[in-house]
Amino acid sequence: MKQEKLKIKDIITAVLLTIVNLVVYFALAFLCVNPILLLVYPLLVSLLQGIVYMMLGIRVPKFGAFLIYGIIFGVTGVYLPYIIGFLLTGILAEILLKKWRFCSLGG
Repeated sequence: MKQEKLKIKDIITAVLLTIVNLVVYFALAFLCVNPILLLVYPLLVSLLQGIVYMMLGIRVPKFGAFLIYGIIFGVTGVYLPYIIGFLLTGILAEILLKKWRFCSLGG
């Protein structure tokens, strides 16, 4: 099966979903002001960001979408290990998806 390249529509979709994920992350970061809610923060971020992340995989099942995600999250990072981690994770996700030939989640 020949893998299609990213089109402008796919890039825009990937960037918009990544920005939605960033907004969710920063909006939920305000929960950290309360020590009790700090315990719930990782659960909420994981659930809400996971939904958007899976939407990215379903809406743009092409090589490069998760790399765009990793690059944008890496650029917004201030701490160098975060930047490197996001970039390496994006590259690793693309390698694994290329190896597994972008299996469809829908069936």
